[in-house]
Amino acid sequence: MVLHPDARWRWAAAQPVFDPVARAVDFTAQQAAQEERRQAYRAVTAAAARVHQAYRG
Repeated sequence: MVLHPDARWRWAAAQPVFDPVARAVDFTAQQAAQEERRQAYRAVTAAAARVHQAYRG
């Protein structure tokens, strides 16, 4: 069966494709957001410790 090149391209574009790179990027974005939350938590905890130490004298 011979298809017109444009028809083949349209068919290929309509098919769902598993893209491991896109999945890796998405996973990396989740990890980066989690690490950012951890760093913010560490900064808040350190600031609270400094305030506590200053209060205790």
